Amino acid sequence: MNRKFLRKLYKAILILAAGLWLSLGQKGWAIIPTIPSTALPGNGNVVAGSVTSYTGGTLTVSGNTAILWGNGTLNNLPQGGSVPGFNIGSGATLTITASSISPVLNVDVTGNPSQILGTLNASLNTLVFVANGSGIIVGSHASITAPAGIGLLGYGLSGQASSFTGTVSVGSTTTGSFVTIQSGATINTSALSGASILVAAPQVNIGIATSGSITPNVFGVFDVLSGYQFTGYTPFTGLFATGPSPIAGSAGSITISGPSSGAAFGFTSGDFVFSSGSITTNGNLILPGGTNTQWGTGNGINLASGVLTNNGTLEFTASSLTGGADTGSLVNNGTILAPGGNLYISVGGSITNNPGATITDITSTGNFNVTLNAGVLGLPGNGIGGGINNMGTISGFNNVILLASNVNNLGPYPLGSISNTGTINITDAHGVSAGSLLDIASRTGSVYLNGVVNIADPKGWHPLSLLQG
Repeated sequence: MNRKFLRKLYKAILILAAGLWLSLGQKGWAIIPTIPSTALPGNGNVVAGSVTSYTGGTLTVSGNTAILWGNGTLNNLPQGGSVPGFNIGSGATLTITASSISPVLNVDVTGNPSQILGTLNASLNTLVFVANGSGIIVGSHASITAPAGIGLLGYGLSGQASSFTGTVSVGSTTTGSFVTIQSGATINTSALSGASILVAAPQVNIGIATSGSITPNVFGVFDVLSGYQFTGYTPFTGLFATGPSPIAGSAGSITISGPSSGAAFGFTSGDFVFSSGSITTNGNLILPGGTNTQWGTGNGINLASGVLTNNGTLEFTASSLTGGADTGSLVNNGTILAPGGNLYISVGGSITNNPGATITDITSTGNFNVTLNAGVLGLPGNGIGGGINNMGTISGFNNVILLASNVNNLGPYPLGSISNTGTINITDAHGVSAGSLLDIASRTGSVYLNGVVNIADPKGWHPLSLLQG
């Protein structure tokens, strides 16, 4: 071969690689083939229930139906648009319908990610699952309307297909990769009471363009799981036969990017956002409070190694995060606030508020107080422990409470110390009869106040409590 030809060949290979390959962490490299705009699911093999027709882009099913897409002969009729696997092109519409309640499990077995780039509609009688152990991509212009609920699972569930009874399960050994929902996509299950949305995979990346982009029914839930096992899930009610539990030794990854402007996208207090490893948040988001946001739980001996990193504006439902035994460390690069009441955050690891970042309960809707607990539920050997490092700004109205403990010597602050090199504000200029409260205590380490502490209360501190172990 001459040198000129080799250069052209090499350039062509590079261009092809750039267009077709995507780095996917645990899965290494996976091919993302280009699908035609008219693409519809093709080469289906019905292994449970029945398909009574598949014509004109409408798939009609009956009973608990499972279809392996990619190794059979079921194609849209008249023949056209069908490509192997479960894919919907940018200009295509797939409608799944049934005359009676009929869950349908769509499993892509091609070895390529499923791409939903166009429109997926389901009837009121159809509960929809899409599963692919090589990944699922929901494109930025995709529209999914599933009145009875939908599950998007980046797991290989072909082994469950032939015995499909209307629910799905993910075990500790179920192989999987990712689910990506690109910003601009819409998912709606709001029509039927209880209809819910589940997104589950070892890696989950969700972009949410507006506060209404993803809409479960008002009595339903929107659950996001990574590195968690469960049994018997149905999107019709959002319920599990056995609820989610972390897969030991796994390191799940969830990234959620909310709207860049305007109203925040809000999860509800009944939703789950569970990662056995890390969570990253961007944009304007409200995560479930209480114990319904979890991370780091795959590492039982070092819960603190899992990190929730906030790069945007973050709130929690009910203004609280109480999962001190089910959460790792918290790193804030943006703003954390709680406009509805006193902000209470308890994590199993450390809390780092970086330069330029803010943790505040002084908002346009009210003035409240701030309590931050890091590792205070730690016992020897239980994987819990942390410290607090404020390099940004922490603001409360009448009081700020910072508590830390690190009996297990974990994370970036192994002694469990508390450090302020930033600013702590108490903003109530009228004060209270007893004076404002600043309570900073480490059970195992030291307290360092090398930054600024401002108090607007004319009565000063009452009491001022600085304790170290």
